[in-house]
This record gives sequence, C-alpha cells and structure tokens, in this order.
Amino acid sequence: MTEHTLRTFAQAYVDWLDRGAPEGDPFAYRAGLCDALWAYRKQHNLSVEWEDDQFSNLVNKFEARGLDEFYPFGKSDYVSRRRAATMHKCPRRTAFIRELAQ
Repeated sequence: MTEHTLRTFAQAYVDWLDRGAPEGDPFAYRAGLCDALWAYRKQHNLSVEWEDDQFSNLVNKFEARGLDEFYPFGKSDYVSRRRAATMHKCPRRTAFIRELAQ
C-alpha cells in the first residue's frame, strides 16, 4: 500500500507532466498546485484531513523558498495562466514541483 505524502503527490504531478499532461488525467490545465492537490486526494480517496496536512506542508514549502503562500509564482502569472489553461507550462511551477518530487 502506498503512503501518500506531498512527495508522492509531486511525483504524480511530474509523471503527468512527463506523459504530456493529458487534460483531466488526473490534473487540469487551469489548476494550480493547490487545486491539483485536491484532485490527487479525490483520485486516491484520501481524507480531508490528509489534504489539510499536505496543503499546510505545501504552503510551508512555498514560504521556505520565500514565495507567497497564495500566489507563489506571482498573481499575474496565476491569473493569465488560469485564463489560458497553461498552469502546467509555468517554468517556475514545474521546477518547484520537480524539486518536491525528488
């Protein structure tokens, strides 16, 4: 049985990216990492408490790198990429999640 952690979430996200990021399988192009964490929880039938704990861990990782807890890669980047459905193409976001996956 897999122990689901922030790292296993990050590994799943990186695997998704490396598979060409198929829309909705399981992550969405308009979803930031926080929304992607929710999708991961739902996919694996994990508890809300698990999500709360991992969300806190994710925010701590943002803050440890000097990033904003709400818009870690910039508000304008978030807004424009959400509209364009290109969240998964943000170089800063993908570098961050690849680092977490290691």
